[in-house]
Amino acid sequence: MNKNRIPLKTITWLTIAVLVSAQLPFQIAEAASASLTYTPVADAYVTQERAGANFGTNPSLRVDASPVTRSYLRFDVKDINGRPVQSAKLRVYANSSSHDGYDLNLETNNSWSETKITYANAPAVGALLGRSGRFNGGKWTEVDVTKDIQQDGMYSLVMVSIDKTSINLAAREDRHGHAPQLVITLGGSNPTATPTEPTQPATPPAPTLTATPPTPPGVTPTATSTTPPPATPTASTTNTPAPGGDPQPSFPIRAAFYYPWFPEAWNQQGFDPFTNYHPTLGYYDSGSTAVIKNHVTAMQYANIQAGIASWWGQGSQTDGRIGTILAATAGSSFRWALYYENESQGDPSASQIQNDLTYIRDRYGKDPSYLRVNGKFVVFVYADGADGCGMADRWKQGNTVGAYIVLKVFPGYATCASQPDGWHQYAPAVATDAQGSYSFTISPGFWKKGDPSPRLARDLTRWNSNIQQMVASGAKFQLVTTFNEWGEGTSVESAQEWATSSGFGQYLDALHNNGRGSGAPLPTATSTSNPTAAPTTTPAPTLIPTQPSAGGDPLLVGAGDIAICGGGSASNSYAAKTANLIGQVISNNAGRTVHVATFGDNSNESGTVDQYNNCFDPTWGQFKSRMSPSEGNHDNMGGLNYFNYFGSIAGTSGKGWYSYDLGAWHIEVLTEYGNAVSTEQLNWLKSDLAAHTNKCTLAYWHAPRFSDGVVHGDTTAGGVLWDALYAAGADVVLAGHDHDYERFNLINPSGQLDLAKGMREFVVGTGGAGYRTGTGQVSVAKANSQFYFAGSNSTDLGVIELTLHSASYDWQFLTIGGKVLDAGATACH
Repeated sequence: MNKNRIPLKTITWLTIAVLVSAQLPFQIAEAASASLTYTPVADAYVTQERAGANFGTNPSLRVDASPVTRSYLRFDVKDINGRPVQSAKLRVYANSSSHDGYDLNLETNNSWSETKITYANAPAVGALLGRSGRFNGGKWTEVDVTKDIQQDGMYSLVMVSIDKTSINLAAREDRHGHAPQLVITLGGSNPTATPTEPTQPATPPAPTLTATPPTPPGVTPTATSTTPPPATPTASTTNTPAPGGDPQPSFPIRAAFYYPWFPEAWNQQGFDPFTNYHPTLGYYDSGSTAVIKNHVTAMQYANIQAGIASWWGQGSQTDGRIGTILAATAGSSFRWALYYENESQGDPSASQIQNDLTYIRDRYGKDPSYLRVNGKFVVFVYADGADGCGMADRWKQGNTVGAYIVLKVFPGYATCASQPDGWHQYAPAVATDAQGSYSFTISPGFWKKGDPSPRLARDLTRWNSNIQQMVASGAKFQLVTTFNEWGEGTSVESAQEWATSSGFGQYLDALHNNGRGSGAPLPTATSTSNPTAAPTTTPAPTLIPTQPSAGGDPLLVGAGDIAICGGGSASNSYAAKTANLIGQVISNNAGRTVHVATFGDNSNESGTVDQYNNCFDPTWGQFKSRMSPSEGNHDNMGGLNYFNYFGSIAGTSGKGWYSYDLGAWHIEVLTEYGNAVSTEQLNWLKSDLAAHTNKCTLAYWHAPRFSDGVVHGDTTAGGVLWDALYAAGADVVLAGHDHDYERFNLINPSGQLDLAKGMREFVVGTGGAGYRTGTGQVSVAKANSQFYFAGSNSTDLGVIELTLHSASYDWQFLTIGGKVLDAGATACH
């Protein structure tokens, strides 16, 4: 990463920072005062949109005026013991921004239950206590309640909307340590008891955001001729957990330099896109949780244990994404460190270094997903061509907060009096660089956009050899330059130019094999002849995100093979559980469009009137007003019952094909469940595609063209539909029929890999009818099946969620067990 590039365009961003989850016991400032902090004993939100629903276990609180949505919190205040209350403040962490904020009201009725409160039974709102005022996301909001909380007791508080903009705040179930707080400062003598709830560190003051100075023009630096010091590094060779337990990788640690500055960096220096290559994920957004999860999966596949994320200082654009990156990695063994870039802009003083390291420690360094060595949070530091021992002195003086510092080398660094914890080289135009036991760095190639030719040509034979050298070095940090620096062409992330059937590309395949050949083995996530277990290459499942994706683009949520009565009540069926999952997606994305699609077999029995009314209607039927269904073979068993139940939203009775627009996307809903496609439908499809020239197009029907499913497998009848969609440049096909989840790579009508025009197919027959396991069919597209899953009915049935951006899409497969089993992102053609 050469620092002569223009840094990200300077715009004022919110700092979306994950505060440290570790909490401190309350502090007694002096004998004259004490601070007590309480978290709620109960909290929940209620909404008029689903008046009978309870959201007590949701990790978010919600406030909105349309539909009316309020949040209730109850605190059990103890240990005041008659002493004067100097101040009392409610602090609630904001996951989203608000221009006006929320009103806080007192509720004298404390009988409501967190797991039973609904809009229909919620107590009336009491007297107004105060108003939060406007706030930004990623910050703590505050309301002063001193005059109303002066003694021990149970207090219920209600957050009420001021305007019609939905607000998302953290509940006590929040996974990042952002539970609401009631902070009470007492006067008088010290309290006699320690409060049961710990305090959280105060939010650091918001940094002053200033324009980032342009990076001075210059020549790409090459490797500095250096000699590794004979001294032994100060860190021990084993990275042991910090006291209390802190699972971290042990040395040697394989890490990759990582750049969270897209989409801004796609357009710079007069080039759009600013790269010579074509990333397989397209020109993506680094703020997308799905993209981050995809990247973590890819790096773990390549045996990369940590990412070193470019960081341009407090309040910078990259700073605004670190919290999102850490949150998206939660539950994984993957770790992150920061690359301190501002050393390339000059010589920050020891006091500025101390300030920045304190900020990093308090914002990120204690996060479970942050990289630590012997309990010390890791920070890599760049150096410019003029740096020398004075740089090492400044960092030694500034590091008063216990950071593990890895400086970039410069001439004579081995003889400096001040020595950091480690040294590294960043020289992307050099294939390998060895810094003794400190680090060994490799680069796949260097071809900066605008350069007439590469400064380091890509060579897979050389790359495999370099990987073997790196592994044999035994160096503590084994560094890859880079994962995704696309502007300089050093990326090992998958691109169309080096794509493989694994989905990860030649360079990550080679890292996966530790340089023992450049083949492209399929990851174990790919379907097998007996695909009954969760794919082993999938990272540890993460809980379903509670925050909507940035930008408010519409969501399409759906599945096929849904409702079975089975002799039991609809409320206890698997269809009810997947319906609850959809309800959670809707409630978690209040204020944005969430559309529901079905991929056939809505009634997975025989399509009788009773089955629609008594099995489908009480479950998925609650979303009919936002639904676009498709017909399956079991629906067809009931004759026109399917059309009679759904009415006009199912298209023309007896036909069932239609189309609609959702955001920037055009959606084709077709009728194909193993039967021959009529000439009438095919002609209609071709005409409709010709009439709609949207950049992004998606289609769904029941029987998949390609499938490794146990019962059905490939369905050739839908081939003519696939052909027409492919010819028109469509992007995504969704289907059901086989009761499993499967994702294919971009493929052509023959099932062959086609990164230029291919469509990605998802089979999502997981709506409630139950998984089928056993010996599967073998699809002609099997080599391009990237993810196959047939799991447990009790926890793994689920729905696919697609975020439809203007020129790309993100996907997640969400389960009723609260996990994300698959996620990724791809650009439209």
